[in-house]
Amino acid sequence: MKGLSKSRYTTFCQCPKTLWLKVYNPDVATDDHALQARFEAGNEVGDLAMRLFGDFVEVTVRREDGGLDLTAMVKLTKEEMDRDANGIVF
Repeated sequence: MKGLSKSRYTTFCQCPKTLWLKVYNPDVATDDHALQARFEAGNEVGDLAMRLFGDFVEVTVRREDGGLDLTAMVKLTKEEMDRDANGIVF
């Protein structure tokens, strides 16, 4: 089963067929420049939020294929929560 991310959820809301192509047939999928611009704006908002809330711990872990390792990220998140981290960013 493929993981669900904010980007995948947003893609699904805009066009379920695009998400299906990106997951199951990525060679055929084409990137929408407007969609990419929205993702970049979302990343900028995330960066601003991190600065606003001060210290944070980023728990992004990537697999060898470049995808997110959600299992490792959940583990790190739990560890940081146990340490009372001020903020956890995905």
